Amino acid sequence: MEKQKLTLAEDRLINGWNPPEKGKLKYIIASVGPAALGVGLSMGPGSIGSALQLGALSGYRMLWVMLIISLAMAVETYITNYVIYGGHVEGTRASTLIQLFRTKIGRVPAFVIAAPGALAFCFVLMSQGTLIGTIINNLVPAIPAPVAMVLSGPVIALIFSRNFETVKKIFKVMLGVLTALFLINGIVSGPDFIACLRGMIPSMPASSEEAVAFAGVVGGSCGGMTFILQSYGIRNNGLTEKKHLKLVVVDTLVTCLMFFIWNLGIYISAAAVLNPAGVAVSSALQAALALEPLAGPFAKYFMLLGILAAVITSAGGVCTLNACIITDIIGKEPNPQETPMMKKINIGLCLLVSFSIFYGNISSFSFVVAVMAGMTLAGPLVCLGILVLMFRRGVMQVQVPTWQKVMVFIILLFNLYAAYNAVLGLL
Repeated sequence: MEKQKLTLAEDRLINGWNPPEKGKLKYIIASVGPAALGVGLSMGPGSIGSALQLGALSGYRMLWVMLIISLAMAVETYITNYVIYGGHVEGTRASTLIQLFRTKIGRVPAFVIAAPGALAFCFVLMSQGTLIGTIINNLVPAIPAPVAMVLSGPVIALIFSRNFETVKKIFKVMLGVLTALFLINGIVSGPDFIACLRGMIPSMPASSEEAVAFAGVVGGSCGGMTFILQSYGIRNNGLTEKKHLKLVVVDTLVTCLMFFIWNLGIYISAAAVLNPAGVAVSSALQAALALEPLAGPFAKYFMLLGILAAVITSAGGVCTLNACIITDIIGKEPNPQETPMMKKINIGLCLLVSFSIFYGNISSFSFVVAVMAGMTLAGPLVCLGILVLMFRRGVMQVQVPTWQKVMVFIILLFNLYAAYNAVLGLL
């Protein structure tokens, strides 16, 4: 009987990193290509808005942040994978990070660590509703922004509960076009390359507005909650054994390289175009000015449609991940097949977007960035929880390398600094 050929996904799950002797390059490209491309198709409005606002406010001076967040995200992904691998006996079902916190540290500490992040994600959803209202009103002035805000929740719930895959793909393509335009625009806008190099030397935010934008960039990419979010993707994809560690390294490095490149295009577009003009980016229309060197009079429409796509695609993802966190916090398995109530939680979170009407008088872009900055307040607790798992005897089934403990401590300090800037800027 002929042996059935494994798909690439099946081969990765069963064998880990397993390139053939012949066609190794093709295997690598096929393995990491979708993940790398997916970065440009899944960037949320918070990430885009924070990078635009930071570039517009600080020019090239804070460019170093784009490199640091990409490296931090890569390290967080690998360490999460290692903790999940080391936190269970090989061959048994792995735990999520919240489950490890609950069983190894205690129910109350696990709640204290995870609940602030779940609450922060609820505000993320409401902030995205304000963006939807503003964008719809700009595209179709006959539709008042408050009406669009109220309707946004049910529409998102319908799209993601009924699995309208074609609609989701259209929105992802729209978002991919926007991020690609920013990348090209960052080149053709005539950036000052000497200033770019100087911007790689770390410097502190020079104003409260810069402090909030800086914290928003950190909160939207490498805040401590990233550890928890990554744990669901790693466990749900079955990449929890030792043989998967090298696979995760390769995937992570390529994905984070692409994340840096996409962010670089967004940041430089703002630094080269908006900063000299004194535009601080408090709305999508102001942000559209950054694309004018490439898109000209169509920049407004590319920006509005791209941000709308970013909001809708990321809102569905945020709802799903926050449903996992909430289900995990109450002690249920964060899997819709095992915990049917997750679907109701997911729909409820989608409907939460409509509550953005209560924040309709706040500048939409600024609100989104401020909420992303607030995400940093939940990050340090997660970092502390991971350090406890690493240092407490009997928790890990394998020896945790010293460099991982040091990196988590550095990420903790970076999160604390971002949280300090968030509080300083918001107050």
